[in-house]
Amino acid sequence: MLRLWERWKSDQPLAHEHRHWGKVFECLRDLRRWGPKDRVSDADAEVIAEEAEFSPQGLVRLELELVFTGNEAKSNAYREKAKRAIVAKGGAVRHEARWTEIAYDALLADIPALAAQALVKRQPDSLAYLVEALAIRPQSVVEIVGESQPAEPLDVAESRPESAPIAAILDAVPIQNHPVFANHLEFDDPEGLEDSAVGPREHGTAMASLLVRGDLQKNEPPLRRRIYFHPLLHAQSAEPESPLEVFPRSRLLVDQFVRAIMRMKRDTDEQQAAAPGVLLVNISLGDINRPFSGRISPWARALDWLAYEYGILFFVSAGNAGDLKVTDVRDDRAYQALEGTDRARATLAALRKDIKGRRLLSPAEAVNAVTVGALHDDANRAPPEVGASLDPLPTEGLPSQVTRLGLGFRNSLKPDILMPGGRLRVSARTTANPLSLRTYGGNRLGGLRVAGWKLDPAGNPTMDGWSGATSGATVLATRAAHKIYDAVAEVYTDEFLALEGRAQALVVKALLTHRSSISLEARTIFEDVFTGGGRERNNHLRRFYGFGVPSADESVACIKNRATLWGAGSLGAGDAVNFRLPLPHSVSNKRVFRRLTVTLAWFTPIIPGRSAYRSVRLTVDEPQGVSQIANQAVPGQAGRPMVERGTLFHRQWHGTAARRFEGGSELIIPVVRKLDPNIPQDLPQLIPFGIAASFETSDVEIPVYEEIKQGLIIQTGVPVPVQA
Repeated sequence: MLRLWERWKSDQPLAHEHRHWGKVFECLRDLRRWGPKDRVSDADAEVIAEEAEFSPQGLVRLELELVFTGNEAKSNAYREKAKRAIVAKGGAVRHEARWTEIAYDALLADIPALAAQALVKRQPDSLAYLVEALAIRPQSVVEIVGESQPAEPLDVAESRPESAPIAAILDAVPIQNHPVFANHLEFDDPEGLEDSAVGPREHGTAMASLLVRGDLQKNEPPLRRRIYFHPLLHAQSAEPESPLEVFPRSRLLVDQFVRAIMRMKRDTDEQQAAAPGVLLVNISLGDINRPFSGRISPWARALDWLAYEYGILFFVSAGNAGDLKVTDVRDDRAYQALEGTDRARATLAALRKDIKGRRLLSPAEAVNAVTVGALHDDANRAPPEVGASLDPLPTEGLPSQVTRLGLGFRNSLKPDILMPGGRLRVSARTTANPLSLRTYGGNRLGGLRVAGWKLDPAGNPTMDGWSGATSGATVLATRAAHKIYDAVAEVYTDEFLALEGRAQALVVKALLTHRSSISLEARTIFEDVFTGGGRERNNHLRRFYGFGVPSADESVACIKNRATLWGAGSLGAGDAVNFRLPLPHSVSNKRVFRRLTVTLAWFTPIIPGRSAYRSVRLTVDEPQGVSQIANQAVPGQAGRPMVERGTLFHRQWHGTAARRFEGGSELIIPVVRKLDPNIPQDLPQLIPFGIAASFETSDVEIPVYEEIKQGLIIQTGVPVPVQA
């Protein structure tokens, strides 16, 4: 291949049998062996250089991801050679981990600042030339967004849930006995991080508060089950200039994460699983040193493997971005003078110019997870301007200016959904050129109200905290999923609880996404800014919104003119299964708006290191008989190719023309497992899935629900073979 490339670059003709490679080479900037420029990316080199400059006589901590091989002898040889190279530079290995299931073999090491500077410059005698290293990066770091400005005191009624947890939070050490969620947490701290948490316990406290009670401004009832809480971070210092809450520096983050999940779900000879019934796991964390760049990160690979292995539905924050440069507005006064949709357009235009700088943070690219971005929304209704505090998006339904953007792996749909992250305010930097907007943390003018981490004079925790951004949005998604689980389990106790936990999680995954939408007002403003061809504009829309903003209440509530059905099943390789949805005869031969929505969810096994990383492909073919009720697929929805690259399929069809059909007619919804000749044949024989389907009309008097209710739980048909 390299020989062909060199011939092509030097304008030499390619042999007849290789002539088609010329078209491929036209799309490439360079073709080379994996080398120093790949092991140490420019972005990672910049971070390492800053750390070396900050402490020129000290040590710089690095993560070395080694070239993975399944051969244990080779693996040991690679690791030992890497260790010797580190020691030869005056460094030391602090931690090591190997997980075959995710093709992960890594070292955590300290090296002197001088050796780090040589690494950054990619000098021939530096670690950048260590061929056993796949990548050398700064240690993973999670950025915690600080909250601000106290609220008025709030009284919260005590709650004592008794049911075992189905949801878990992995986050920073919280205030365990805070009145907002006292009695709700099953706190499991095997690493003893609570003893090291000497600073403000801010983030974990806020996340627990939001999961148990939601935004406290809304006065919602608490969840009826306990929550499993496993700390991964701690507030290491009370000093104002110190990082707020951090991972233990002595451990590789990926290893710590995997062990936490396995402790929760797996029995061992030494102990029973800490919370085996957990199906929903909240990860409101992201590695600021690992923006998504096309390759699945080790943390995301771990999450994907664990999701499939244990049937866990992970909710992961898309990540938060920093200051926003606004180049199309002269200065802060001109920006403040903009009103309503004009200011929103200016902010969106700035976001459009910085899409590449606001990519998802690891592990948000995980294909089995629900990745959550932040919607610019909350229960506050503060004026657009209060002094220097400005609402950058003073309209409804737009994504937050802080939320990070997709797309995901192989241009799959990411984020999956948006949830409220607070109407976070900005201030314009008066001396910045171009104009720069800095986002405030949650506060009384914009944000999600949560349990406070501060103590009153008597030593009791306060009720006056604020949160927001994608961390808060992700917890609200987990809470919505929990409420869906509770609602379905209450109404369909026998049918739903008879399913294994994996199937329950997949039904919840489908139902949560099922009623996702983008408001017409927001779409109109967005399309005014993101001009261009229809496909390009729609791709930009999906980078921000994913499938849209879900309505959990609509997912589990049927009304007279709408019926929602759910089901679960499994598919073998190359098989399909038909689901049947009875057509309401009252719609026959009637000119009225009708819509069919189908959502399919599954967890895929993964093949790290292969182009077919997501090894199982499920989809929904065009429903048989859909022409009886719908003229076309709904325009403007995410395209099939993008949707079919993930593990959530969501499609809508609509129509208004009168269609006559006989009583007893039904739609056939084919769920298909596609064959892929490029993957190994030793994959699991059966892949479970969850499905949701709804049929609705605009005429509120048509008894859709009554006429379909005998099919409220979709019954599976007989599997049939499917061609690739």
